[in-house]
Parts: sequence; C-alpha cells; structure tokens
Amino acid sequence: MKGLIVVLLLIIAGGVSYLAVNESRKKQEAEDLANEIATRALQSRVMEGITFSVEARWAVRDYYEANGVFPESFSDVGIETFRLNRPESVLNMKLEDDGVIVVNYVPSRLGLYLMDVTALYWVPKPNDKGGIDWSCVPSEEFGVIAKEKEIIPEPCYPSKDR
Repeated sequence: MKGLIVVLLLIIAGGVSYLAVNESRKKQEAEDLANEIATRALQSRVMEGITFSVEARWAVRDYYEANGVFPESFSDVGIETFRLNRPESVLNMKLEDDGVIVVNYVPSRLGLYLMDVTALYWVPKPNDKGGIDWSCVPSEEFGVIAKEKEIIPEPCYPSKDR
C-alpha cells in the first residue's frame, strides 16, 4: 500500500511538473509572437516614412542638380505642404540645412518592448556626376536596436555622421 501511495505521489508530481513546463513554454511562445508582431508594426511605420519622403528627396535632388546648391525650404522646390496624403505614422517632414530631410514620426501607441522610431534623417551627399546620393540615418535613440531587429532597411543603419 505504501508503495502505491509513493507511485501515485510521483505520478501527481510529474503531472504538475509537466503542466508547469508546458505553461511556461506557451507563455514564451506568446511573448515571442507579441514581439514579432511589434517588430513588424514598427517596420511598417518606418517604411511609411521612407516612402513618404521619396517625393521630397527627388525634388531636393532635382533642385541641387539644376542650381548647384540645396534648397532652403520645401517651397523652393515647389512643394508647399506635406500634410496632404501623409501616413498616420508621420508627424511631419522638415528640410534642414545642407538639404537634410527629417521625417518625424508620431509617437507610437503600441507600447512596444523596443525603442520607438522618432525620426529618420535623409542626408544628401554630392557625387562626382553632379548629382547627389542619399544616406538614411535613424535618430540616435532608435539606432542599434533597430539594426538588430531588422526594423530599418540596410541604407538606414546607424552611423556617426549625424
């Protein structure tokens, strides 16, 4: 009888242990899925800003190629406002000195485990052909985590240039 009780206690202990391990595994899978969803949502926000800035980059490039200098404002390149057709994730876009285009993002409501995007800087660099090449630099606080999580495309990897 004593042996049967010991066996039953061992079976119960094994069952409880199995349930605890199984529950822990399910919790980890749920966390991994939530992190993946958050990463994809952040990637989407970044791409909206990159896509939104294409027209501005073309306009600044064309102005530079025609005049040999960077415009002082978006109105110099014939773009009056960036409020129309602006993605929800983009707060605004500004033109800084030396043709740098800054895409500022609306703070995320996702409550992400990641640092959120605050801005991307499009930095023009004149090339030997009389045109310009663009590099994309994320705001410093966004930097390294974005690269590790593959949230930003390769041309936007953090750099010390900004």
